[in-house]
Amino acid sequence: MKTKDRLIVTLHALMISILLFWLTNILFVFALPALGFVYTLVGGKIHG
Repeated sequence: MKTKDRLIVTLHALMISILLFWLTNILFVFALPALGFVYTLVGGKIHG
């Protein structure tokens, strides 16, 4: 592998990992309130 090719591969890997990290953060931010909402609904049904 040439040095330039290796650099391109490294950049691609970096971009993909950043994108995945970003996506998981967004999912986490949206999933937590949703889970809390579901938990409240289920908990309310059980205790109510």
